Amino acid sequence: MNAVIEQPGRRRSPKPTLSRAEYLLSAGHPEEAILASRRLLRKNPEHLGALEVYAKSLWQLSRYDQLLVAIETMIRLNPYEPGYHALRGAVYQALGRTGEAIKSFARAEDSETASAAIEELRDWQSTVIADLLRDDRVFSAHYAQDPEAACQARGFEFVPEYRTGESWLTHPYAQAMAYTRPS
Repeated sequence: MNAVIEQPGRRRSPKPTLSRAEYLLSAGHPEEAILASRRLLRKNPEHLGALEVYAKSLWQLSRYDQLLVAIETMIRLNPYEPGYHALRGAVYQALGRTGEAIKSFARAEDSETASAAIEELRDWQSTVIADLLRDDRVFSAHYAQDPEAACQARGFEFVPEYRTGESWLTHPYAQAMAYTRPS
């Protein structure tokens, strides 16, 4: 029998509970990992290790709304951790919130994964913008007036290095439309 004897005034270490949560997650039991990490978070809502296990478990279960709340807490506690921003970008991308995904990936600073994700989203946006320019007269007219505002109104976002010139338009049709205004 492995009974734990509590001594008055002595606090138990959260390490065994965190280790159990990590084990449950790695063993393919994200629901149980969530329960274990929540036990720690009830005692200490700012326990980054528990928050990370909780976030990874939510990601495996595709519980994106809950995951965004956890990520915001992690970023508030450690705003300089690029992995948290990259994870938030991945969640936004999974939710189809492209503009917010690009902003989050841009905050991931020099991460090859984040840079690749930005490039992929940028290319996808260019294709969608080209389609909108070809098929949507209202968008096309708005774009002719103010390309950046027209794109942002549709939820697109471009990181600062792509705002200069028209280099962020990779699709040939979009590039042609950027240089010719409808008459």
